[in-house]
Amino acid sequence: MLRLLHLCFNGQPKLLGNAVGTMVEIKIKAVELMQLPSGDGKTTVGPSFEYVAEETAQASTERKIVVRPNGPYIAYGEIPLVRKTKVTSEENEPLKV
Repeated sequence: MLRLLHLCFNGQPKLLGNAVGTMVEIKIKAVELMQLPSGDGKTTVGPSFEYVAEETAQASTERKIVVRPNGPYIAYGEIPLVRKTKVTSEENEPLKV
């Protein structure tokens, strides 16, 4: 979406309709996410739309994850991500590795 907006405002204004359509799709998905139950019977899950100032986000090169009360996890530094594979038995039961 941001790439579409960038192109739209930098010489390709006909892409504005595509960018708006993409924004609407993202909004629909966000609303769907915010309606998913979290499992505690009281709250739901979903993305946070809270603004974090760039200087705050880049204030530290130290790797850390801050868990905010009732809010998002905020990652600082380069946090490595690893793709995990769920291993199951023939009966589709999860196996511990």
